[in-house]
Amino acid sequence: MKPRRMASLAALALAVATLVGCSAPPRENAAAPARPLDEWLGAWHGVRRADDGSAEPISILVEAVPGGEGQFERLEVDVDPPYVGFVLRSRLDDGGRWVMLYGNASRPAFARLEADVPADGAVTWTSATPGRGRESRLVCSTIEADRWTRTQQVSDDGGATWRVHFTDELVRGPRAPTSDAQAADAVSDARTAAPASDPLASLAGHWTGRNALWLMPTSPVSASSITVDVSVAERTHALAIAYTWADGDTPHDGLLLVARDASGAATGAAWVDSFHTGRGIMTLDAASAPDGGVLLATTYPAPPGPDWGWEIAIVPESRDAWSMVMHNIPPETSGHPTCLAVEAHLVRTE
Repeated sequence: MKPRRMASLAALALAVATLVGCSAPPRENAAAPARPLDEWLGAWHGVRRADDGSAEPISILVEAVPGGEGQFERLEVDVDPPYVGFVLRSRLDDGGRWVMLYGNASRPAFARLEADVPADGAVTWTSATPGRGRESRLVCSTIEADRWTRTQQVSDDGGATWRVHFTDELVRGPRAPTSDAQAADAVSDARTAAPASDPLASLAGHWTGRNALWLMPTSPVSASSITVDVSVAERTHALAIAYTWADGDTPHDGLLLVARDASGAATGAAWVDSFHTGRGIMTLDAASAPDGGVLLATTYPAPPGPDWGWEIAIVPESRDAWSMVMHNIPPETSGHPTCLAVEAHLVRTE
C-alpha cells in the first residue's frame, strides 16, 4: 500500500490507540473519481493466439470490486486441463496509477504489474514483481465495436527487445456452452471438486452467515448477514473469496485472493475491501495452520509510532462450515492486547 493511504490508517490507529488500544484498517472516504476501466467490465470470449502458433478458445469475466474502484477478473483458456487465472486490479493513487496482481497456471505466487491508466485509450501494464527473471508487459487496446485485443510481450534482455508471448482477441459477451446441462456440470465441478486432503479447496461454493465487526473493543458489535462465493483455480489452486456484507445500512464487498504452491500450501494473498482498505490493495504473507486453514498477516505504518499488524485467519470447520476471523494487532511497545476486528461464521448453501 502506498504511503498516502497509510497516512489515514496511521491517524486512525493513533486516535483509537489513545482511547482503547485498537482500531480497524482504513476507510477511504473521498469521493470516487472517474472509473476509466469501466468499459472492460462484463463477459468476453474469443481466442488466445500463442507464440508457438496454437490458438485456443478463451473466456473472461471482469467484475467491479469494491464500489467500482477495483476489478476482479477470472479467465479460462479451453485446453486440457483448463488453464484458469485470477486477476485483481486497483488504483494506487488518484493520479491514474493502477496496480494489477495475477496468478496463473505457471506460477503459484502473484505477479505484479503497474500502469498509468488514461481516461480512455490503450493501457500498457509493465512488470513490477520484485526479483523477476525477465521483463513483461500487457498491452490492452482501446475497445472498438465491442472488440478488445490484449497482447503480452516479454523481454529477456531488460527491455531492449520484446517478443509477443500471446495475443487475446476478444468479443464482448459470454461464449455459449454446448448445452445447458454441460454448463451446469462445469459450474458444479468448478465449485465442488476438491480432494478430501485439501481443506482450503473444499471451501469452493456458495456460503451465507453472520458477520460481526468491532471498530473498538468498547464499541457495540455491528452485525450483518454475509454472502460468500469461493472459487478455486484448476491448475494454480489459488482461492478467490468474494463476499458482501454491511455496516448498518451501508453495503460493502470485498475480495481475498490466496495464492498456493503445488502442494496446496498458501504462499501469499491480496485483499481489497470497500470498508477496510478502500481503493487500496493490501498484500499479506501466508502460513499454513494445523487445522488445514491458513493465517495471513501483514503490517502497516502508523507514524509517529511503530507499525501495527493485521491478521486474517481462514478456518475450515467441516465440509459445510468455516470461519473468517480478522485481528488488529497493536505494537508490543503499546501494551495493548490484540483486538478482534471481524468474525464471520459461514454455512454452505450450494
